Amino acid sequence: MVYNAQLAIVSFLPFRLAGFRATERTGLPMTEKQLSLCTRLKQVGFTQGNQMKLYGQEFELLGEPIVMGDNLVLVDAIEKKSGQLRRVRIPLTTVNMANGERSAA
Repeated sequence: MVYNAQLAIVSFLPFRLAGFRATERTGLPMTEKQLSLCTRLKQVGFTQGNQMKLYGQEFELLGEPIVMGDNLVLVDAIEKKSGQLRRVRIPLTTVNMANGERSAA
C-alpha cells in the first residue's frame, strides 16, 4: 500500500473554507507567544491571497498561519505549477525571525 500525502493535505481544507481561525482548526488553544508569532508572520506576508516561493516552489496562500507549536507553523497553499493543495511548513529561519530570535549560524 502506498501512502498518499495529498489525501492528508486535502482533508484539512474544509476547515479553512468554513472560515475557522487557526485555533479552531487545530483544536488547540494558542499561547500569547503563539498569537504574537501568528500576527508577526501575517505582517511579513503569510496571509490569504499572497504568493511566495518556499522550498523552490511557488505557492498561493489560502489562509493564515497555523501555529502548531512554538517552532512548528504551517500554512495552507496551492502549488502554482501543479495546482495541488498543500499544507506547507513555514521555514524555521522565518519562524525564528518572526519570534525575534537570533540564529546560532
